[in-house]
Amino acid sequence: MTLSIGTELNEPGGLAVFNGELYIADTNNNRIVRWHLKDQKLTEVLVPATAKLESAP
Repeated sequence: MTLSIGTELNEPGGLAVFNGELYIADTNNNRIVRWHLKDQKLTEVLVPATAKLESAP
C-alpha cells in the first residue's frame, strides 16, 4: 500500500482512530504511522526504545 507521500506500508496489522487521526500499525516495518484526517498528512509515531508493551486484561 502506498500513501500520498510515497511511504510504503508493509503488512498493516491494525487500525485505530483517535481525535481525528488514524493510527496504523505497520507490522513489518516495525512502526506506527499517524494519518491526520483533516490535513491529509502522514507522520511516523516515535516510541522510545525503553517503552514497555503492556497487554490489556
